[in-house]
Amino acid sequence: LSALTLQGIIFYSNTIAKLADTIVVLDDEYGAASRTLLYALREEALQKGHNIVTCYCSMSPYEKIEHLFIPALRLCFVTSNSYHPIQFSGQRTIHCTRFCNKEGLKLRRKRLHFNKRAVDELFAQASSIQKEAKECHDALEQYYIDAVDFTFLEKAYQGNYPVERRQCGGGHQKTGVYNRTDRISCHGYTACFGRIYDVP
Repeated sequence: LSALTLQGIIFYSNTIAKLADTIVVLDDEYGAASRTLLYALREEALQKGHNIVTCYCSMSPYEKIEHLFIPALRLCFVTSNSYHPIQFSGQRTIHCTRFCNKEGLKLRRKRLHFNKRAVDELFAQASSIQKEAKECHDALEQYYIDAVDFTFLEKAYQGNYPVERRQCGGGHQKTGVYNRTDRISCHGYTACFGRIYDVP
């Protein structure tokens, strides 16, 4: 439901209201308890035969569950933090600090604050780099867009490939119907490197 983009962090909170009537919010700034709770809930829902939608954290997409939906029950469990705060009327909120060692958090307050600032800075840098990449993409597009045959691309997308002549690296030509993965035969010539060229 969320991602780091060139516009910063985007969170599609409206999806929550569209998929669920009962919203349980796990308020977990440090991500210390929500992943464990959501993993246990997911396993329980699967064992009971429910179809579920599992949303992983975009910063840890292979291990950290961030949101869980059970569409048949119109029920969801979602994680709220400073990067994607969640506030809906009638929601049930579980404050995950109740499962943490509060004394330990207090002793490490400076370290946690430093880590938060470092993460914010890294996020800002990531967004800035994505913005630069988009600008490079747009600049390159101005050069090659006039050379793109969009009619051909549409036909290719639809599976209607026109007859054309192709040439291998050895200069051998062949007429036929090709798709993007076709390689024409070089008839055993060692000069052919398997590359394909369109022949006017």
